[in-house]
This record gives sequence, C-alpha cells and structure tokens, in this order.
Amino acid sequence: MSEISGDGDPRCVHELFEDTAARFPDLVALRDGATTHTYAALNEQANRLARLLAARGVGIGDRVGLRLPRSTGFVAAALAVLKTGAAYVPFEAGLGADRVRTMAAENRLALLVAADAADPGVPGCSTLALAGLDDELARESPENLGLPVEPDDVMYVPYTSGSTGRPKGTEVPHRAVAGFFAGEDYAFWGPGAVTVHHSALSWDGHVLDLYPALLSGGEVVVHTGDSGDPLAVARLAADCGATVIWLTAAAFNTVVDVDVTLLSGLRYLMTGGETLSRRHVAEALNALPGTRIVNGYGPSECTVFSSVHEIEPEDCANQAGIPIGRAVGDRVLCIVDPESRAVPDGALGELCVGGPAVARGYLSRPALTAERFVPDPFGGPGARMYRTGDRVRRGPGGRLEFGGRGDDQVKIRGFRVEPGEVAERLRRLPEVRDAVVTPRRDEDGACAELIAHVVLADPAPADAADAEPADPDAIRTRLRAELAAELAPALVPGAFVLLDRMPLTANGKVDKRALPAAGPGDRGEAGYAVPRGATEEFLAGIWSELLDCPEVGREHDFFLLGGQSLLAVRMAGRIKQKYGIDVALRAVYGAPRLWQLAAEIDRHRDAAAPRYYEAIAIAPRRVRRQSTPR
Repeated sequence: MSEISGDGDPRCVHELFEDTAARFPDLVALRDGATTHTYAALNEQANRLARLLAARGVGIGDRVGLRLPRSTGFVAAALAVLKTGAAYVPFEAGLGADRVRTMAAENRLALLVAADAADPGVPGCSTLALAGLDDELARESPENLGLPVEPDDVMYVPYTSGSTGRPKGTEVPHRAVAGFFAGEDYAFWGPGAVTVHHSALSWDGHVLDLYPALLSGGEVVVHTGDSGDPLAVARLAADCGATVIWLTAAAFNTVVDVDVTLLSGLRYLMTGGETLSRRHVAEALNALPGTRIVNGYGPSECTVFSSVHEIEPEDCANQAGIPIGRAVGDRVLCIVDPESRAVPDGALGELCVGGPAVARGYLSRPALTAERFVPDPFGGPGARMYRTGDRVRRGPGGRLEFGGRGDDQVKIRGFRVEPGEVAERLRRLPEVRDAVVTPRRDEDGACAELIAHVVLADPAPADAADAEPADPDAIRTRLRAELAAELAPALVPGAFVLLDRMPLTANGKVDKRALPAAGPGDRGEAGYAVPRGATEEFLAGIWSELLDCPEVGREHDFFLLGGQSLLAVRMAGRIKQKYGIDVALRAVYGAPRLWQLAAEIDRHRDAAAPRYYEAIAIAPRRVRRQSTPR
C-alpha cells in the first residue's frame, strides 16, 4: 500500500514527490551503487536542475528528451523536467537513427538532456550534458518551483511498436499515475519498503519501478547492469534486502528455472506483461511461502496496472490460465462486443479501460487516437475509454480471464511488438518484394521471437544476365543488419526464410499456416559440424532444448539460432548445475559459437572443485535435416 490517499489525489507526480520529501526528508529515497540520496537531497537536486532547465527555456507544455542510463541522474532529471511543467521523452540506448529523428520531430523537443558532451545529440535540438554542471547547479536555489502544472498536463511520452511501420508515442498525463497503487494493498511501497529500478526506460515498467516508492516514502535501488539479465536483478534484490519488485513473465520464469531462492526475501512479487506460465507460478508459490505473488495487467496507454490478481495455488489448475483479476485503483474496466455493448459474464469480448488512467492519445496520430480512445458509453459526459485489443471474459467470482489478442500484436520479453511494423520495414528495402512476419512461440505459449518470410525482388534486368546468384546467407545477414540499425532488438527477426512466392488462401490472403518452418540455415548459420568432446556435447544438448532446434553443431552461434539474454541466463544456470562455475552474460556474448563457449568453460573449470549439483548430461539430438515445424 502507498501512503497516498486512494480517493483520487488531484496533484501532479512531482507535487506528490515534494509532499513525500517534506514528510520523510531524512529517509533514503534512492541508491545507485555507492551513491545514496535522501528524500530531501533528491528533491533539492531536482529543484536545482529544474531551474537550470527553465533558464535554458524549458517551460510548461514543452518536451525534454532524456538520453541517460538507468541511474540516480535519470531519476533527478525526470523529476526536474516535471517540476518545469514539461514532459520527458525517454531515448533508450541503441535506438536507430530513423526512430530518434521521428521521436524528436513529433515531440518538437525543447532540449535533450544527456550524460556528457560526447552525446551525438538529436536533429534540431540543443543538448544539455549533465557532466560538469556541479558548479552551475550549486548556484541555483534548492526550493520547490511551485509552477501551475495541471494533472491533465502530459508527464511523459513512451513509444511502442506500430503496425504501419511507424512507432506510436502515447501522451501520458500526471493524473494517470498514482491511481494504480494509491490506497491499494496488493503491495506496499511506503517507509521501510525497498524496491529495485531495473526496467527499460522506454516503457511504463520504469514508472512502476520508481513512482510508487518515491511518492510513498520507500527506497529505490537502481540496477545499473544489464536489464536483460533477470538473475542479476534478482541477486541485487536479495543483496539489498528488497521487499517488493516487478519482473516480466519471461524474467520471472527464468529466475524460477535457475534459482528461485533469490526471490525468497521478497514480501511482494509482481509479474505479468504476458501470459503467465502455470508451471512456473506453481513452483514459485511452493518455494516462496512468505511472498505474495501478484499478476498485474495493463497497457501503457493506461499506465502500468489496470487490473491485478493475487495468485492462489488453485489458480494454477485453472485451464483458462492465471486470472488477470479485477480493476485496480481508479481504473474502470468493461468488456464489450464490436458495437461497444457490454457482454454477459462468461462471454469473450474486448477489454476497455476507462477513468483517469486513460492517456490523452497518440502523439500526432489523430486517426489512430480516434480508433482506440473512444467515448465511454458507461461514463459521464466527455468520458473516454481505451480499447485494449485484448479479449477477456469475466470468470467465477468476477475475476477477468485473458483470452488472447484480437489482432496480431504480441509481447516479447514484456515488450509490445507489432509484427506488421517489422514486415513494413522489410518491404521498404529495395531487395524485398514482399514480407510476412509471424511469432514463434515457446512451450509456455509465449512469443519467443519473430520469424520473417521474405520474397526477394527480381534483380535488375541489366544485372540478370551476368550476375551470379545471390548468396542467401549474405542476403539474410544484410536484412538483419538493416533492421537492427533501426529497430529495438525484440523486433529483429531471429530467422529469415526466403521464398519464391507467398502461399495464399483461396481468398488471396497470405496463408500463414502454409509458411514453411525456419531452420538453422534460415538464421544465416553455418552448416552442421559434429560437437567434439563432452563439454561441446553437453552444450549442444542444452541449446537443442532451450532453442527448440533439432540440430546443433560446434560452429553454430547461440544468438543466430534464436538465443537471447533470458535464454543465455537459463543456459548459465544449467552450466552451473553441471560444472559448478558461473558463466556471465558477457562471456556468452564474447564466445557465441558452441565450440568457443565450450572452450571457455573448459578453461575455467577446476577439476578439484566440488560440484553444486550432479546434473545428467542431455544427449544432443542429431536428426536429419527436415522441414518439421519447430
């Protein structure tokens, strides 16, 4: 539970923080490695920076880009922006130049705040580097600015994937934030609570990491490492005595598989972002009797949670899956048919969210805003609701059960992905005539990665006579590089299946069921070479199982076979069980081929060291090449 009243506090986020700082000035608000900030110190730092931003021309209604790593500096900068009346736009590291230009232009940035002067900046916008500002900041007043910012003013602008190839920026107002936790008891963030800020800054996971605690008197510990390594996050949570934390479903599954005891100190564990695995939840409930595990559901257009459900053991036997629960805080939920009429209990319909949580709309996208942010037929005059696109039913006891998407949108490791955006990007490339992008799901039904099926454009007539046939592997490498330069890693397909033509239904639409399955060759991978020695054979067995790949050879690359950081963490756990050594993520990235990683393991093994567990080696599955679906 937070210290904020649950009856709808009309103040803005920074005003709620200022109130908390006044009540608990000496409590620790934020820790970042060796750096500790009390509430009073953090508020003063944000005030000084806010006045510096104002002196640079930032004012109410402006947008400020934040290109900063997860750090106390980011938190202070975000609060400073809010104190000026502006909204912040997170620029995640690794964004492609095209997306940076789009985000900067749409927001008409007043300023970009960066870590240091080496930042390349963004088009048409001046940059303020935080490094070296200490003397200048010291001359500014530490007092609150007290500007007339309204709860309906925009607080921040997160971007998500768009089906047309253009990312969507959502204008999230201050009023949307406090309502998902204020006065609620599914978790506690007040004085004495400790949480971990580890989520990517580009989505509302960082809002959940930061603001419930900072607006309630709790302590936030910043994870400055790889946000894609949930074991590192869990270890930090254990080391710092965290009492409450959020993990995406994929991250939760990984920690449960490798070392669930890392979570044993938590009082509250929130998970979600995609369909939960009943097997993993059941194991966690059994292993963590002192921890309340909560399934949280909500689109970023309605800020963090729209509904929550505290999971009970009997939920794991529910064939409909773990419920997503009931409306939380000031969120108003309804289930409607295509004509926006309420559906009866037990019937599937589209979930819509109303109340103060609903964002103002999509930035510079009036048609899409009108399509998804619609009049609320059950609310008062002018009320709106957001059409989530998710299909749900009201089950026993009024709890909502998730029934899938009404469109092609999927979630990969908690990130919303529109396969249509990736397909559209591929179609823009000169060597591509047509493309279809579909999800590959793992054993729990979650989307593991995207698979691209591509029809190449015909070569130019002048080149056709003399040119040698293009190398398919070179084409795949080029397509992957083109997408990786512009898209977030979760949007880059793991495999590119090259086709002569798209299979079509009788109605002339792409027959997705007839698309051939992707194999190792479609990932631009080397041919099969027999693993040598016990360590390579052991690794080949693990990769075969984790990557659902029937044929793993010593020259194969973990990441080109579909591996990613969460699977690398699981692999590291299996290696530790077998050999009793820790394998860091950076080691996997530095030695991605099977023989390279096996050599690293052999180099660091100590034959005399006791094994933590005696694991049974998995025999690698060597099967003939075939087109059996993966």
